[in-house]
Amino acid sequence: MTAKVSVAGLRFFAHYRRPQHCASAGETVEHQALKHRIAALIRECGGTADVEATPDVNDVGGWRADVLATTSAGRRVAFEIQLSRMSLAEGRARTERYAVDGIATVWLTTKHAHWVTALPSGRLRHSPDNELLIDRGLAHLGIEGWEPAGQVAATRLVAGVLDGRITTATQINFREDVDGRVFTTPVAVLLVGVTDKANHPAVADRAAEARRVRERAEAAEAAAEVTERERIEADRARLAAARRQADRESRLEQERLAADRRQADRERWLGQYRAVNAALADARAAGIPVDRIRLGKKWSRWDGEPVDLDRLVWVNGTRIWVAPAAGIDAPLKLWAIVDPPPSIASDLGKRWHAEGVRVYAASDDQAHDLAALMGWEPTNIRVIERATSRSGTR
Repeated sequence: MTAKVSVAGLRFFAHYRRPQHCASAGETVEHQALKHRIAALIRECGGTADVEATPDVNDVGGWRADVLATTSAGRRVAFEIQLSRMSLAEGRARTERYAVDGIATVWLTTKHAHWVTALPSGRLRHSPDNELLIDRGLAHLGIEGWEPAGQVAATRLVAGVLDGRITTATQINFREDVDGRVFTTPVAVLLVGVTDKANHPAVADRAAEARRVRERAEAAEAAAEVTERERIEADRARLAAARRQADRESRLEQERLAADRRQADRERWLGQYRAVNAALADARAAGIPVDRIRLGKKWSRWDGEPVDLDRLVWVNGTRIWVAPAAGIDAPLKLWAIVDPPPSIASDLGKRWHAEGVRVYAASDDQAHDLAALMGWEPTNIRVIERATSRSGTR
């Protein structure tokens, strides 16, 4: 770096180039000039000043001070030159990081930043003869409490902070009038004289009130967070209840469908039961002896009694066969089939028609479906029960 003087008469340091290891790289000329100006004031007041200071080995850390002042008694004060934008929350967080390591903080800026006076701070300006002044952030004890101190030499601020004559005080709705502009800080953290603070008993009450205001705001925020958590939990509970209700309704619907299927199966079995027994009755009426009638795909001898439901394990496509008369060596002849499966009916329908095989159905709808598959006239299929058809007629 090299020492230079700006057109405004400020001394500053400029980089020959921008090495990555230099902490001042990227800062404005004004920022660098103010850092070194404050460091010079600290040294004039008897303290040591480190520019771009970093934490000691025993510090918690998390900070880098623009200028770190150290008094002969070992007290440390960080002077932060803040010319870029910064939120109040960020400033408080950075101040707290310094406080963890026992370091007081003074924020300095040349702008009317919104955090000026809300943090321990001062606004810098230059007098016509280039003296560095503070025109905001300092207060003295007035008749009605803390009042703006007006313009104060920056040297007085630095000296007072280093020797402990200046401390902080809190006041609600602190009003400052600077260059015709009015600034009101809801909760001000002022730089004030220790003697003034000791002589102002109301300061402690105001500080307590400020804390109460802050605590009420924090309590309200915490309550809002609790309310939001409760709302989220209530929403989750409602969603869980809705899912349980949907599961119940789905389960009930599945049970209803299963019951409907069981009822449909039962009705079909009953229809097949009637159809099988009607076909057997027709076989008897046609003069076929009982001992020559066989039932099923793997046939069994019929005993001449009505077939009950427990025996209808082959009802889907039940075949009725006729055995040859005694002494005649011939295969069984298919005489009738009850409720043939669609796949079999479509393949064998024409063959059954040619061989005179009777086909039985339990309903008109079933008869029409089978006739379409086999290429038969519906009237050629024996319907056992004239139930209501799909068209609504009987």
